[in-house]
Amino acid sequence: MRRFSLALLLVVTLRPCAAEIIQLEGHRGTYTVPVRINGAITLPFVLDTGASAVAIPEDVFLTLTRIGTVKTSDFIGTGTVVLADGSQHASRRFVLHEVQVGSYVVTNVVASVVSVKGDPLLGQSFLSKLPAWSIDNQSHSLVLRDQAGLTAPPAQTNPAQPHPSAAYGYGGSFAGYGAISWDQSTGKYGASWNQPSPKRAEEAALGECGASGCKVVQRIGPRMCGALAETGDTKQAGAAVRGDREAARLAALAACEKNKAGECVVKSTDCNK
Repeated sequence: MRRFSLALLLVVTLRPCAAEIIQLEGHRGTYTVPVRINGAITLPFVLDTGASAVAIPEDVFLTLTRIGTVKTSDFIGTGTVVLADGSQHASRRFVLHEVQVGSYVVTNVVASVVSVKGDPLLGQSFLSKLPAWSIDNQSHSLVLRDQAGLTAPPAQTNPAQPHPSAAYGYGGSFAGYGAISWDQSTGKYGASWNQPSPKRAEEAALGECGASGCKVVQRIGPRMCGALAETGDTKQAGAAVRGDREAARLAALAACEKNKAGECVVKSTDCNK
């Protein structure tokens, strides 16, 4: 697999109001948000904090090339995209000149081409470049903020009920990160939650797993829940990240059972702050 340096890609984010609230569509922890690509087409994308990159289905990619908004010069080679279920897929990678959500536009976003049957995914190659964002699970909305617009949460009248703005997500304050690791040869696993950075979350999950073959199979962003399910013989597993714990459990079980390798049981599940 060839490696390509993305250091020269410039990121330009338009700065509208201090906070913008975008209503999400969906249920049971799987939400979609309207995304405009290269100023040409707008599609509902699954908001997937566990995906390493923006994922574009093959048919959408062909539409973008047919209308001339993606060209040969936009390709940066092949790579591996990590989906929310922890699976890794080889894919063609290219640069989207503009990805817009609400009034926020990020330029030069790395995207991967996935199967026609796959969903468009709004992953970390876009989300990590926003100044700050969070998901409000009570109103089912995506909150986008300028870094300069972040303010401390108001005083709590009931400390047991945190204010919805108490966790701002990537780039903001009070963010918690998690990760799940698993070793197929031994069935050992590890998980971490509410770590100060994605790197620290991965290190903690690998350390808890403790086997030389442990690999990170799921990364969990702020205010998201994750789960790992495993078959009785520990040879198959599935991991998932969703907006609530029950949805994460169900998604992990579905990912584990997709190969019909046996009955799966949830081994680990929790949520980040």
